[in-house]
Amino acid sequence: MNIKKIILTVCRILVGVLFIFSGFVKADDPLGFSYKLGEYFDVFGIDKFFPEPSTVYISMIICIFEMFVGVCLLIGVFRKFTAWMLMLMIVFFGFLTFYTAHYNKVTECGCFGDAIPFTAWQSFAKNVILFILILPIFFSPKDINPIFSLRLARTVAISLLLASMLFTMYAYYYLPPIDFRPYKPGNDIKKLMETPPNAPKDSVVMTFIYTNKKTGKDMEITMDALSKMDSIGRQKLEDNYTFKDRRDKVIKEGYKPPIHDFSIQSQDSDVTKSFLSEKGYRLMIVQYDIEKSQSRFQPELNQLVRELMKGGKVKIWPVSGSSVTLNEKYRKDFGVPYSFYSADVTVLKTIIRSNPGLVLFHDNVVVHDWPATALPSVSTVYSYMK
Repeated sequence: MNIKKIILTVCRILVGVLFIFSGFVKADDPLGFSYKLGEYFDVFGIDKFFPEPSTVYISMIICIFEMFVGVCLLIGVFRKFTAWMLMLMIVFFGFLTFYTAHYNKVTECGCFGDAIPFTAWQSFAKNVILFILILPIFFSPKDINPIFSLRLARTVAISLLLASMLFTMYAYYYLPPIDFRPYKPGNDIKKLMETPPNAPKDSVVMTFIYTNKKTGKDMEITMDALSKMDSIGRQKLEDNYTFKDRRDKVIKEGYKPPIHDFSIQSQDSDVTKSFLSEKGYRLMIVQYDIEKSQSRFQPELNQLVRELMKGGKVKIWPVSGSSVTLNEKYRKDFGVPYSFYSADVTVLKTIIRSNPGLVLFHDNVVVHDWPATALPSVSTVYSYMK
């Protein structure tokens, strides 16, 4: 095997495996990926053209297509099509990640879902490396030999395409089969909120912002630079610039616990400590956006809650990310037998990928969760309460 063939084979394996893995971890949680897509659409001001559920459908298509292209590359089928798709995707995602990183628009890219969080700059670096690896594939697609006969290779590719579609739809309709969220069953959310005693803290620099009197442009000066400035320099600063603002700029982030934004409020107080200090079994009902709640499941949910409240074995904690007005209207319209606490929408979306969704806690440990599409019976809930 010559050097060119070795390079092409290595690139083919690395790129193929990476695209399959990237598509798989996003397909495992297509709803979570759709939230990230919504952030990108918002950055470019096109979110109005892609309202829900279109973002979900787009996220599913991207996941499935990534896996399909990776499979085609590995087994050596649809070679020219695959080479072009790889190049177009990497150029597009390279531009996207550079733009969001440079302008600090999206802090985490979502390219590997919650499995491997990447910052925008890390994602851009990954795309640069991928671009280099894709170059030999793009310029020499004919040198990629199928690992099976052509007919069998096409059959395998189409079969795996159908399998990836079924997997993605299952993950969307129910919950992620492989859960990478900090609220997955078995996790103690209180422990995940704690910061170790010797954990590194944020490195913060006090920064002063001055505006040039002639050009109107802003200039940043750190406290350290300002303290070292002599009297002449200070005078020039006062003559040519006007003080505008003072900011504390984080130059290096410290330790951030896996759960750092969990908070629940009643209408007049913060009840987070009450929730975390409460012992026993609690069933959290999550409806992150009451207007987007799958109301067709509400009658079944109402019946379940009434029976659980009558039994008195588990306390009910309904939480919504919507306003009090919308919550009360929804309660009246659908005969909801509970009142809502409030929490941040993003936090609720992270707790469970369903609207509504149920999460059973024992003390602060997540015992089990259920989507609206698979609401449990009372006996099923009790079976998890040992």
